[in-house]
Amino acid sequence: MAEEAPVGDAFARALLDTTIAVHGGDVLDRAQMRFVFRGIPFTLTRKGGRFEYERTRTDEAGRSVRDVLDNDGLRREVGGITVSMDDREARRAATAVNSVAYFALLPAPLNAPAVTPRYLGQGVIAGETYERVEVAFAQDGGGRDWQDRYVYWLHAETRTMDYLAYTYELSPDADGPNDTGHRFREAFSARTIGGVRVQDYRNFTADGIEALEDYAVLVGADGLRLVSEVILDSVTVVPLD
Repeated sequence: MAEEAPVGDAFARALLDTTIAVHGGDVLDRAQMRFVFRGIPFTLTRKGGRFEYERTRTDEAGRSVRDVLDNDGLRREVGGITVSMDDREARRAATAVNSVAYFALLPAPLNAPAVTPRYLGQGVIAGETYERVEVAFAQDGGGRDWQDRYVYWLHAETRTMDYLAYTYELSPDADGPNDTGHRFREAFSARTIGGVRVQDYRNFTADGIEALEDYAVLVGADGLRLVSEVILDSVTVVPLD
């Protein structure tokens, strides 16, 4: 799936900005969002350019493990005591926390300076017209996964973000039927909480995908395989002063 790096353009940027506003991104600029994902509580706090993403779980010994990712990196507390981590373990924990936070907050993270959008024209999914925007990331500020590519389908009338597809780097031991290096997500169960549009997702993959845009023609067909569902439970959003 070799693709050219997108070149940012003003129209794509304007589309994303409108979608962010429709989803309540202005609220999330200064707010605390709490939810439970697959049984694990998360707290996402954003104050302008500062952020703190926290997950809390219980380890095999029954101790509380608190991972906190902020602008300065990741720290871990076990039983209320900060513990040291090797680089590999810290990267793995930071990636896990950031990944959940990123998708929970979408499309708000798409206003980051490292985001480079490109307009791909209109497309149709399930009889509805969408504006398609491809997003890449600058290496400086784009995080460890800056080489990933995303395509977002923004409804032509409502400007809601109803579908997205993305690439990801396969692990060295990946050999399962769903280790394709790309995913397609369909939003469902959209609801407004504290002025923010919150969505769950069905997570699909497919064989024979040459470009992320190809996923659109498979919606409603037999080619998509459901990998998982991304469901946020017990969601609250509280604006901060």
